[in-house]
Amino acid sequence: MVDILYRTEDLRKEEINEYFVETEVDRNIIDALKGRNPVVVVGSRGVGKSFLLKKAELELDDEFVDDRILPVYISFIKGTLLGTKDDDVFSAWMVARIARAVLAKIKKKGLMVSLNYTRAAITDSAGAPVELDRLEDIINSMEELWRSDDAPNRDDIRAIPDVEELKDAIETICEELNIRRFALLFDEAAHIFAPSQQRAFFSLFRDLRSPYVTCNAAVYPGITRFGNTFQPHHDATMLNLERDILSAEYLSNMFDIVSKQVDSSAIRKISRNRSNFNLLAYSSTGNPRMLLKLVSRSHNMSSSEVNSTSKDFFREDIWSEHSQLAERYGGHRDLIEWGRTFITQSVLPSLKERNEKSIALERPTTAYFWVSGKSSGQVMEALRILSYTGVVSQETKGLRATKSETGTRYLVNLGLLLSQEPTPSDSARLVYESLSLKRMIEYTSNSGYFSSINAFEFQVDDTGPELHNILSQPASRLDLTDWQHSKLEELDLRTIGEVLDADESVFLEAYYVGTHRARIMRNAAVAAVLEYISG
Repeated sequence: MVDILYRTEDLRKEEINEYFVETEVDRNIIDALKGRNPVVVVGSRGVGKSFLLKKAELELDDEFVDDRILPVYISFIKGTLLGTKDDDVFSAWMVARIARAVLAKIKKKGLMVSLNYTRAAITDSAGAPVELDRLEDIINSMEELWRSDDAPNRDDIRAIPDVEELKDAIETICEELNIRRFALLFDEAAHIFAPSQQRAFFSLFRDLRSPYVTCNAAVYPGITRFGNTFQPHHDATMLNLERDILSAEYLSNMFDIVSKQVDSSAIRKISRNRSNFNLLAYSSTGNPRMLLKLVSRSHNMSSSEVNSTSKDFFREDIWSEHSQLAERYGGHRDLIEWGRTFITQSVLPSLKERNEKSIALERPTTAYFWVSGKSSGQVMEALRILSYTGVVSQETKGLRATKSETGTRYLVNLGLLLSQEPTPSDSARLVYESLSLKRMIEYTSNSGYFSSINAFEFQVDDTGPELHNILSQPASRLDLTDWQHSKLEELDLRTIGEVLDADESVFLEAYYVGTHRARIMRNAAVAAVLEYISG
């Protein structure tokens, strides 16, 4: 089986189109991202948010000559490296990245030569034009702050325009170059547990709106804090990226996602063992990255392999990732640990027991549970964190249950449920083939399962992760392939900080790694580091 690429960051531009498997949900989101109204795409890690942002960018680029809408893709994931709790510094960094991305896109499109730079300049606080190279230097210096305890250079901060100056410059650029508007596509926009930075981003998101700028963003569910100035559903269209496991096209879509990345030998093995593949497809609960990982661990697609993969991944790996959040975000520790206990000791056993009775009586099965809207803030916060890590998915809010209370229906990760079977390849099919939205497990606000967490005095942790502590943790915790981990060991890169600090020349020292592969390896390693830091 060939190397499988899990992250959009690892894909070349032409591979975005090559690997794209269109569903109705995907197409609706892409079209919305291309539209004039602001959009916030909500989805857990690995569901394909970045991929859809990139696909929208490609389509707008292809249509630019006719439509004159210029897309600009901007990733904010390196905000975790600023090492500062100063909101002004973070806001300046965001504006600098936007300004740089806009100028770089104009240059890449070959439009810079037509720009009257004396009129359409992006200027600093003194009104002087800020060159692209100057912005590059400022951003790089700010993103290197993690290496030391130095304070940001205040001259650099003053050289960055404010939001209104940026908007004025963009309007003039549009007039100069006959551009209808810029479509800003923010990736990793609110990805960490530091609410102050999230609020700063959404204030910027709202302030940038104009006839010449449309802001779009991808965020994780559960943990995003919008602040007081940004009102979800009023200031943007909120779209959830979830693949419907009950759809008639679900299995064929998931197969297409895999078939675009594996070789013909792997496709033959999947075709010969289609029921085993179906188990992995349902276990992924519509998450492409999760499915690709499961398939890569099941080379021959045999029943014994699939059973082992299912149990190892969903009984150990997924919970290990969830529990590691407690190490990075101490203020959320009790909520994180309670959430795991609630799912493993209450939700999963209850669903399994109900499904066994349903199968015996030839009734529909379930993977859903409902929580009363009157439940405490602690309970709802714990469920939001479970949504963030992909353990559960929020399905429907305001749903009335059997006792006339309204609440929220959740889907538990199917892999967690199906891995409870003694031999998933034999019996899990009876569960996933008869799934229904009905017969959900219900938890009222006074449920005994909530008593322990209700006593916890929870306050939102506004500090985010302690960067230097995270960088000292072992590199083995990074989400990389076995081969990539073996190369980190070969290069003696033992900690997350050492991986982040290593440049391409270090990776070139690995056996059987040339210039091209060294660049790919470093990019993958840095992406994994930044993802780990951000939670």
